[in-house]
Formats: sequence, structure tokens, C-alpha cells
Amino acid sequence: MTFNVGIIGAGTIGKRLAKVFKENKEVNITHICDIAFDRAKELSETVGGTPCTDFKEIIGDPSVDFVYIGVPPELHNPIALAAIEGGKAVICEKPLAGTNLEGLEMVNAAKSTESITTVNLPFRFSTGFNRLRELISNGELGKIKFIELRFRFPQWPRPWQNVQWLSLKENGGPLREVGTHFLFALLELFGDAARVMGFVEYPDDVHSESKALGLIEMENGVKCTLSLLTPSAEPEENSLTVYGESKTVRFTSWFRLEEIRTSETIVISDVRNSSESEMVNEFVKNFNNKVEYKGVSFLEAYKALKMVNGLFESNGSWIEM
Repeated sequence: MTFNVGIIGAGTIGKRLAKVFKENKEVNITHICDIAFDRAKELSETVGGTPCTDFKEIIGDPSVDFVYIGVPPELHNPIALAAIEGGKAVICEKPLAGTNLEGLEMVNAAKSTESITTVNLPFRFSTGFNRLRELISNGELGKIKFIELRFRFPQWPRPWQNVQWLSLKENGGPLREVGTHFLFALLELFGDAARVMGFVEYPDDVHSESKALGLIEMENGVKCTLSLLTPSAEPEENSLTVYGESKTVRFTSWFRLEEIRTSETIVISDVRNSSESEMVNEFVKNFNNKVEYKGVSFLEAYKALKMVNGLFESNGSWIEM
């Protein structure tokens, strides 16, 4: 059986997901929507589908089974709510929404439908990340001392991210675009967060953050530090390091898991599987068999959204989760 998808947003991430959909034999791309028609047309010529500029054209088409939403965060809420009301299943980009209130509306809408609703936070399907989860759950790291998140970008947006909104304070920035993945990782590994504190600096009133320091306390007592810098003299780094009494391990480069020792670094897992492809495969499998979907729910993504927004809103005060 083949399922029809309408893609809303033909930017960098939209193109990447379009390729994933194209490679799945059970998915047929029917529409490509973007406010810039030429961009929608260009992508449609590569992966198929009818180009358009109004997402309502997709939602109103009864042949469309699900939509992928790859637009700026402030637009996630109205499009997702309209799609759910129209009976469509939804794959939404992260972060879930622009504001906590918008995210909560999406969570409640997802509860009201039998259609699948999920968010593109694919660490759950990453080989290296799942190995990290095993090490923690098996107690191989010993008692957890603390966690460290590090983000370094020589420039932001990165050269391959050719969309302007990613550079803006309102919707863009590395904390939303990259940090959301790793804050979700904390939730996945250690349970819910209790509170966050952040110190965020901006180069001006328009552009996204250039520096951020954060403290995160999980409900189980585990504490995490966060540091972000752009531009950075260091090479790009996105890493989660877990300091245990028995071992210290680092998840980095989106797929690699390493054990850090005094004199050397040992690679534990170096398998670069396509976690986004695995996410889509799982999504399609649910359509086929009506099994319980293992992807990230709107509610789980909402918890990560609250952490991101808490870091922005904190200004040095604790924000309860």
C-alpha cells in the first residue's frame, strides 16, 4: 500500500525530508508547498508532486494521507491544527511550536485525533544514541555525576543552511534548531526536567543568539550544564557528555558514541544510520499495521519546547518546568 504525503516547506530541511520520502517505496509525494513558488517547483521537479503556495490546497485534498511541516516554528501551530482538523496525519519539524501555548494547543489537538502526529526528533532511531541509553539504564556508567551539552558553530546559520529565518531572533537560532534535539535527549535519557536557568546574549535586536550558558536540573536530580558559542574559533561541535563514576561517554557528530579515558578516546559506536529514514519507516509501518507508533509524540516534543523557551526566558532565574 502507498501513502500520499504533502510537503509544506521546500527549504533545506524540507528538501532533506523530501529525499527520505522519495526513497521510501510506500510513500508517494503528491504536493510541494512553499511561499516561494519557484522553490516549490524546483523541488517538485526532483522528487515529484504538484507545486503550490497555499498549504490549504494540500489539506483540502482527500487523497493526501499525511503532511510534513517544514516551515519556521511560528507557523507550525496553524498548519498542524488545520491538518489535524482535516483528518491528516502529521510529521512536524522541531521545535514543536513558537510558544508554549501554541505547543499545548497542538498537544491537545493530537489527543483529539486517531491520526498519527509526530515530531522530527530522530535520536530515538539512532544506533549510537540507543547504545548510550543502554549504558545508562544498565548502570555501566555508575552513578551519574553530571551532564554537559556543548554547541560550537564557526558561523550561524551554517553555510549549507540557506534560509534567512534561521538567523533571526524570532524563529531561528542554534538553540531552537540544534539544541532542541539534545534537550529532548536529556528527557529521553533521564526523565522529565524540573527547572532550567539560562543566560542568553544576542548580537543585536534582530538576529539570533550568539552566546548561551544554561543549567538544567532533571526531576531525578541529575544536573546538566549547557554552553553555546557562535561564531566560534573551534570547529563545529554538538555533543552530549555523560560523566559517570565508572565511565565518561560522549555522544557527538549526531551518531558517534565515545568513551573518554585519561589517555585515549575509545569509539563505542560509529554506525551512521539514517535515523530520519528509520523514523519515516516507523511512521509508515503504523499506517500499515496500526501498531503503536514509537516516534516522538507532540507531548514529548512539547516538554523539550518548554526547556528551550525556559532558557530564553530565564535571564538568570530558575524557570520551573
